[in-house]
Amino acid sequence: MFDLIPPPVLFFALGALAAALRSDPHLPDALAKALSVYLMVAIGLKGGAAIATPGASQGLPGALAVGIALSFLLPVLVFGLLRAASHLDRETAAAVAGHDGSVSVVTFAAAIGALLDDMVAYRRVDDGKIGRDISLFHRTG
Repeated sequence: MFDLIPPPVLFFALGALAAALRSDPHLPDALAKALSVYLMVAIGLKGGAAIATPGASQGLPGALAVGIALSFLLPVLVFGLLRAASHLDRETAAAVAGHDGSVSVVTFAAAIGALLDDMVAYRRVDDGKIGRDISLFHRTG
């Protein structure tokens, strides 16, 4: 009857409200560490179970090699661009460069999770353009 607002949207609204009220919500350090460990274990187990299905690991070595190479190269490239194109100090540019890719990955994972939760069929679209084919998905039904 009623659709609940997804938790990420609720937490975004909570953060916006806290910022508007000039509040500083803080999780205890022990809880923050426990949540981090829980998320890493959950993601690892889910990924391991997905890879264990027959045929799922067919292109895995190449994908891992590209992923590892990009995880090293992109932050270095972004750091260099930030230092050249902005007035950010070295530490701030390094922090921004280090966080740049993680936001994209989380957004991508959240989008795929939303499609799966709503049972929306999707397919990967490869238009032959490097860097774009990973994020383009079209609804199939």
